[in-house]
Amino acid sequence: MDENGLIMRWDNAPHHREIETFPFHIHTKSELLPSEEVRLEEILKTIGRVRKI
Repeated sequence: MDENGLIMRWDNAPHHREIETFPFHIHTKSELLPSEEVRLEEILKTIGRVRKI
């Protein structure tokens, strides 16, 4: 999140059974995306790339 709200959130809560990577998925401001299980290091790299934009 930033001062404007949600940017991206990795989630493994079992509430979107329709996602092919259930229970792993990503929430963005406007989308629900499939995601493989990720490690913290991968998430931090992604955050670094997004924040540079």
